[in-house]
Amino acid sequence: MCLTRISLEEPTKRRWNNAIVELIRCGSTTDTNVWLRQSEEIALAVLPAHIIDCVRNVSTGQIVGIHLTGVPENLNEQLKCCEHWRYGITGIVLCGVGQIFGEVFGLKEDGGHVVQNVRPQRRKEKTDSVSAVTNRSAIGFHLDAEILEHIGMGLMPHGLGLIGVRNRHAAPTRFLLVDDIVRQLDGDTLAILGQERFMLTLPEQLRVHCPKLRPVSVLRRCKTGGFALFTSPGTFVGVDAIAETAAARFQRAVDCVLEEAQNIVIGPGELVLWSQHRLLHGRPEFNGERWLQRIYLARSLDRLQAIAGNTKVQRVFDADFMFRQNT
Repeated sequence: MCLTRISLEEPTKRRWNNAIVELIRCGSTTDTNVWLRQSEEIALAVLPAHIIDCVRNVSTGQIVGIHLTGVPENLNEQLKCCEHWRYGITGIVLCGVGQIFGEVFGLKEDGGHVVQNVRPQRRKEKTDSVSAVTNRSAIGFHLDAEILEHIGMGLMPHGLGLIGVRNRHAAPTRFLLVDDIVRQLDGDTLAILGQERFMLTLPEQLRVHCPKLRPVSVLRRCKTGGFALFTSPGTFVGVDAIAETAAARFQRAVDCVLEEAQNIVIGPGELVLWSQHRLLHGRPEFNGERWLQRIYLARSLDRLQAIAGNTKVQRVFDADFMFRQNT
């Protein structure tokens, strides 16, 4: 199993839920840094020590990730008194756990919020029917916000968090261990993948701003002795024939271990948090509705805030602006 599964006991869930509802009712949610700190304080107060330790162990790389079940959900009768709060109870649950990991942040390109909604977009027809949200195509195994690596080494989110809001059709999220991929590769290939001999393919809107890009490495050795991944499969090319051969071997290694991927249906009451450098994620094709919330996680925001040229209070960053200013 890729992720450590932990079930929350019902009394803990009730205490967590009640504390969050009280926080929202008090209207203490207008300043992002304030409510993020409060969400962390609530999580630290209600969660058992072994769960807190597991979250911190994800941040330090001792474990790959956690799958926490039995967390508070968005209940309609509670949300009626909290209509001014855009993220729901689930947003504070997710951010509380995320702040134990390190620091929650967002990107302007993802809507400009620290909590992003991950859900199918309805078709142009104006309808409220569930059938309007269908035929969601598969997304291959990937890393999120890896473009930040082109701004500065190590700026890509160290971790990701997802929480279920609604998943009526049980659409799974898939997870694949980087260690399983690495085991398929020989030492020479690993050495080449660890060198800055690969170019990351970029969206057109970024390529026009910066025709000259620096090469990057695909894998880097961790302090723990394993390898961390910094580019998604299929998104990079070698700058020379040897590097291109290594890139092809990496893709073949990914293909060899696809059947070892872990499927998790993240529904209401379920939260998944993981180290992005050690675990790829994706999804199969599905029909119907799936609504998750997502956060990006960093061990520290100091470098991002310094590169963005803003104050210590900044939580949402303009990746396009930073890319053009620093490449």
